[in-house]
Amino acid sequence: MEDKSLPTQAQDALEQAVQFSFDQQHEDGHWVAEVSSDATFTSQYVMFKYAVGLDLASDGDAIKLWLLRDQKEDGSWGLAPELPGNVSTTVEAYLALKILGVSADETTMLKARDFMIDNGGLAKVRFFTRFFLATFGLIPWEAIPQLPAELILMPASCPLNIYNLSSWARSTIIPVLIVAHHKPLYALPNGRSPDNDFLDELWVDPKNKNVPFAPPLSTLAWEKEWIQLFFTAVDKILAIAGGSGTSRLEKWPWPNA
Repeated sequence: MEDKSLPTQAQDALEQAVQFSFDQQHEDGHWVAEVSSDATFTSQYVMFKYAVGLDLASDGDAIKLWLLRDQKEDGSWGLAPELPGNVSTTVEAYLALKILGVSADETTMLKARDFMIDNGGLAKVRFFTRFFLATFGLIPWEAIPQLPAELILMPASCPLNIYNLSSWARSTIIPVLIVAHHKPLYALPNGRSPDNDFLDELWVDPKNKNVPFAPPLSTLAWEKEWIQLFFTAVDKILAIAGGSGTSRLEKWPWPNA
């Protein structure tokens, strides 16, 4: 088989994508297709409605059915139908189902729990999943990478500023910065607690939930992961500085509304 160069492979992929698009076109010239996503978007919709007190009775049963239909044979949920199970997607779907009243003793939930424990448990989830869990007291805010809201104020001339982000990233990170600044704590069906045990069955060690998001600095230095080392070091500095006083945003001379 001919070993094609990367630019050639990219060109071939582009041509196949274009051809696929034309193959999906209807005779009168239009395209139509289902818009779908992984389970996280639906799960986050459930979290949001429950957190702010909106009614879930009208669509709760339909959401439960959709999430359970999307579950894989091994009990997990994936980022796409053809991809293997993902711990973050599985946790978010599991939490949404528990909020909607599905018992942790149901077979589907037990299979999800087994998948999570076999893959490291809640300690292995991505940043955004940690962030959502922190708002419910399921992970301590201290275990979330530092997100100083002052980043919003960085001018375009600064190497790190919100204007360098894509529209999707910008519309995501700004709300995250604001929420992380206030560190809210929302109630779950079992109540409100800074150390909520609602998902303790998904932890390998529920007694230790303050698990660092990144490896130790020494490990990163040994493995020569210089970029991650830099941001992890900055995160630790911000954690120390953040605990020393009030955010400067509160003293910022905002214009009158």
